[in-house]
Amino acid sequence: MKERITQEAIFLIQQKGVSFTISDLAKNLGTSKRTMYQHFSSKDDIIDSIIENLILQIKNKEEEIFHDESLSLPEKITQVLICVPEEFSTMDIRLLADLKRLHYNQWVKIDDFLKQEWDLVVKLMEEGIETGVIREINLQLFVELYLGAINQIYQPNFSLNTKLTMSEILKSVMDILLNGISIKKIRWRKDLHWIYLCLAILFEVAGTTSMKLSDGFTKVIPSVLLILFYICSLCFLTLTLKSLEVSIAYAIWSGMGIIIITLIGFMYFNESVSLLKIVAIALIIIGVVTLNMTGEKEANTSKSTLEEHTR
Repeated sequence: MKERITQEAIFLIQQKGVSFTISDLAKNLGTSKRTMYQHFSSKDDIIDSIIENLILQIKNKEEEIFHDESLSLPEKITQVLICVPEEFSTMDIRLLADLKRLHYNQWVKIDDFLKQEWDLVVKLMEEGIETGVIREINLQLFVELYLGAINQIYQPNFSLNTKLTMSEILKSVMDILLNGISIKKIRWRKDLHWIYLCLAILFEVAGTTSMKLSDGFTKVIPSVLLILFYICSLCFLTLTLKSLEVSIAYAIWSGMGIIIITLIGFMYFNESVSLLKIVAIALIIIGVVTLNMTGEKEANTSKSTLEEHTR
């Protein structure tokens, strides 16, 4: 019977908030108020039972999310922080303000739970920082910002001016906290130097091919093109050097140019193929890859050292 009473009370809360009465509950259950009081001493006792069950459900759901290997770290953090049992997710956010006003002691239990139960979130965020999934931040400040946003929801003025459900409010808060309000730049812009370098290589290859076709500057069009292509190649190589070390950028530029030009020579200019040439090309490829890997490793090391000194 206690289970029936709490389930019906949740239904009434969904319909009319926490302002329902014991008489409303007894009427819906088709029983008497005396029967109700045999199981619960007061309406506060019923609300207390609902909240304890709500908190237990949230804890269980958070554990389930924490151990779900199919979710990424950001997804786990988000889902833990917006976790609301299904029967409460569509409730009007004004319920929280009403709960605080009409059943303060029960509201305190929810408030204490929000303030104290952060172990799983902190573990996930620490793992995210260690693995580089999220940037390093002050976790205590993040917690305070989240709680500040949630506490604002309890304010009557806020609650009366919105029609968002609990679930929608929490999702909006987490979207702003995790993603910010600015439009993210397209990711490829971070790697623009590689695009510049590829263009520099392509124009260098086109220029060298035009040099061959110019026949010692005796043909006008290839002669003009080779100058234009080399100018473009050097311009893009210069832009590349804003982000890449000159030793790495130049080695890749010249090395890849040699490889591509050699292949063009084999296929279109009927140049001879020998084992020595093939080995030389392979060594160039190995050298380019090694330089690239070394450069990235040194850049990451320098960044880590700089961050340590900054802290």
